[in-house]
Amino acid sequence: MNPDASIVRAIANDGGMDRPGDPRSGESTARSRDRTASFLVSCLLSATAAHFINFSVILYAQEVFGSNLLAGVGFALCFGTPVVFGWYAGVICDRRSPIKIVHAAHLAFIAAVTGLGMADRWIHDLDWRTSMMMACAFLVGIGWSFVAPGRMTALASVTTPDKLQKVSMVYNLMPIIGFGLAPALLAAVQSAFGWQGTLVLPFVLFVASSALLYGIYTPSNHEQAKPLLEDILAGIHTVTRSPLLRQTMMGAIIILMVVGPLQVLVLKMARTQFGFSEMGSGSFMMILAPSIVVGGVLCMIVAKHWSHGKVLTFAIIIVGMLLAAMSGAHDRSSAIGLLFMIGVASGFGSSIVSSTIQTQAPTAFRGRVMSIYGITTQVMPALSGLVAGILSHSLGEPAAMMICGIAIAAFGLLNVPWTRELRAFRGS
Repeated sequence: MNPDASIVRAIANDGGMDRPGDPRSGESTARSRDRTASFLVSCLLSATAAHFINFSVILYAQEVFGSNLLAGVGFALCFGTPVVFGWYAGVICDRRSPIKIVHAAHLAFIAAVTGLGMADRWIHDLDWRTSMMMACAFLVGIGWSFVAPGRMTALASVTTPDKLQKVSMVYNLMPIIGFGLAPALLAAVQSAFGWQGTLVLPFVLFVASSALLYGIYTPSNHEQAKPLLEDILAGIHTVTRSPLLRQTMMGAIIILMVVGPLQVLVLKMARTQFGFSEMGSGSFMMILAPSIVVGGVLCMIVAKHWSHGKVLTFAIIIVGMLLAAMSGAHDRSSAIGLLFMIGVASGFGSSIVSSTIQTQAPTAFRGRVMSIYGITTQVMPALSGLVAGILSHSLGEPAAMMICGIAIAAFGLLNVPWTRELRAFRGS
């Protein structure tokens, strides 16, 4: 069979929604569609636990080993591993039951947190403990590689096609809320119970997350598997040959550029320019979580009535302008207001991206499409953070922030001529 022909048929087949004859449709899948709430709560618990482990790896390296270098390496292993294994994860999610992939990813996270606990309790040689921590960070990265595409692929099986757009917007908020909850939980639990108590919490959260998935059925694809590289290329071709997917992915690339400057520049500027204390700067950054949720909720209200392309372009330009404006802020109130508005615009834009990709991904290629999106969410923040760091080193934080903001807004404007189909799209 010509793989290009199968891609074209899948894309043309009404956006990839379940239908008779589809390997992921049927009565068993329909029975799972009343479990949307359980699925979303499971996603929240899983995301909170996964981010909790990420922060734990960084904090453990800094507090126990006193090394920012090890913290950076651990961070890279947690977030960089999906760039390599995410391609394979997408293929597996299209070949096997996505829910089973999620359970397997949870086991990787549980193995990682168990290894950290064992190392902290029984390994006293610092070199061996360091090696164990790096191995566990790698396992965390493996977990991230598979849990994200697994959940995004399964999402279409736990809701009906007419509700997929709104449910995907709600789903998009779960990792964001988890990201906001994780550092606060880590600080509270670590202070009260020490590292042994701290590492118990994500274990419990992952077990609870898997328990909530009990009874949710997402069938495997029983088509004959092709060579791995061919399947990966088929996923890439699916994105490049669908105008809506291609244009949405490009919008995602641009709006994700804001993450790097926020992580690299804003935390330091909070202390040096906005007048926050060490503890206050952490609280200042936590404004992002609720503001992104506000943006996501607003997106749910207006998504069906506005052009997705115009809304996404508007969000990108606003984010860039606000980021540039923050470079000139010198007091807490203006900095808080600007950061909140950046979060709202980012949440609005990212929800448009997530819902459009979900509704347009062909069922047979959904796992690979979602893995490409997941890899994008890993690569772009890292690259933009690297650029922000280089600019900051050469020109200082305010100038770097100004340049990054202007560049993001400019990319949004330059991308307009290539968003014709997305500008005409108003959702399902």
